[in-house]
Amino acid sequence: MEASISAPIAVITVLLLLRVFVFYLQIVNLGVSEHIMAMEEMDRYNGVGIKVYSHDAEISLIPGGLFNERLIKRLEVKAYFYNEDRIVRGKLVEEGME
Repeated sequence: MEASISAPIAVITVLLLLRVFVFYLQIVNLGVSEHIMAMEEMDRYNGVGIKVYSHDAEISLIPGGLFNERLIKRLEVKAYFYNEDRIVRGKLVEEGME
């Protein structure tokens, strides 16, 4: 009798934890892909001075099962770009002001 009650609860708990873990991995994957996009944008930057990069992304868990509401995670990526070559070689902002 006790096993007929506790076994389904254990299975449901394991499935819920698995679903939350997959959502966490999606958040990590989104963060990594946003970081890669920011780094690619930085590699294309050839300007003089500092540029601010900002991008927003969002991921959500589809409601279902025990989740009645939609879980949403918003990521805001903000980075400051500068041209490393110009700064290392001593060609600073003054060159762009001419």
